Amino acid sequence: HINAREGYLKAGTALTATADALSVVIREMDVTGMGRVHIHTPEDKDEPLGLDINYDALSVTRLGDDGPFLAGDSLALALRGSNFVAPDQDMNLRKLLADERAMERRKNNTVALRVDDATLLDMAIINDYTPGDMPLQFTGGTANLQADLFFGVNKISGLVELDSDSARMVVDEQRLQADLDADIVVADGIPREYRVDVSGSRIVLDKVRVEGDNQNFNDNDWSAELEMLEAEAVVQPALKLRARAGLRVSDTRPLVAMFDNRDAPPRWVSKLITLTDLQGEASLEMEDDRVRIPLARVTSDKAEVAAKALFTGGVRNSAVYVRYKKLDMLLRTENNERNIDVVNVLEKFDAFALPDD
Repeated sequence: HINAREGYLKAGTALTATADALSVVIREMDVTGMGRVHIHTPEDKDEPLGLDINYDALSVTRLGDDGPFLAGDSLALALRGSNFVAPDQDMNLRKLLADERAMERRKNNTVALRVDDATLLDMAIINDYTPGDMPLQFTGGTANLQADLFFGVNKISGLVELDSDSARMVVDEQRLQADLDADIVVADGIPREYRVDVSGSRIVLDKVRVEGDNQNFNDNDWSAELEMLEAEAVVQPALKLRARAGLRVSDTRPLVAMFDNRDAPPRWVSKLITLTDLQGEASLEMEDDRVRIPLARVTSDKAEVAAKALFTGGVRNSAVYVRYKKLDMLLRTENNERNIDVVNVLEKFDAFALPDD
């Protein structure tokens, strides 16, 4: 039953439709599968209008791609708000978003999105939403994805969980495979600016396997954890991030293996930078094709590692200070040229300035 007048759906409207190949396009992503659409208003009043879209089996494909990047068993989208359904046909989306009457109508609109037990089919798609000069690039693997998000006109909140036991990556030209568990907490946000507060989010990497020409590493007990203490991201069109994060690393052996594979350093260097039980903090900035680490520092009872880095335009500039007891060294890269320094290294690290500082 549809009760409509003058562009509005009125009280008592109820319409349900099902399809084996229901297709809904959301922000240039085509969601297709076995689904049901339910449009409804309360029996005794005109608002809120409800639009419920529920899928029992689905795939999600970006417009222009050859195949889906996500497949799953359950997706639910629930919209609540204005019962006005016939905007001016001559008004484009930009004008509609800025129109005062339209803004007033949608001031109480909400959207709830829930995804249960979906599979990210190729984790390499994550690279499309991060800076091209990220030192870490995903090369494959699948992940379980679950999401529970709420969108208001001036608020976003919820949780996105990503869990993989087969994440494949390349870091500094070294091949890695690992278990990855990411809990992305959306504490707040502004939808129209695509801006979200992701403080409290947590990423855990463990069971890392390093494959290299000189050294391999494989230990189920190894782990590293990054927790966003303060973090704000802009997620459109590409990820921008400013964060202060807590770090915990069980030991540096995977990093030593990667360093040995790339640079084949003297044995004493590898031994010096093999450290355990490290904790600390890092600041991180990501924007366009630029990744900047103003300072990261982790320590243990007898050791310390500190780093500054800038990755942009295919060029790396970085300084890594390593200390074990009274022995220390500096690993420095300037315009992709690397060297090792063992003289007055702490002073040199403190004086090292990233090119855009």
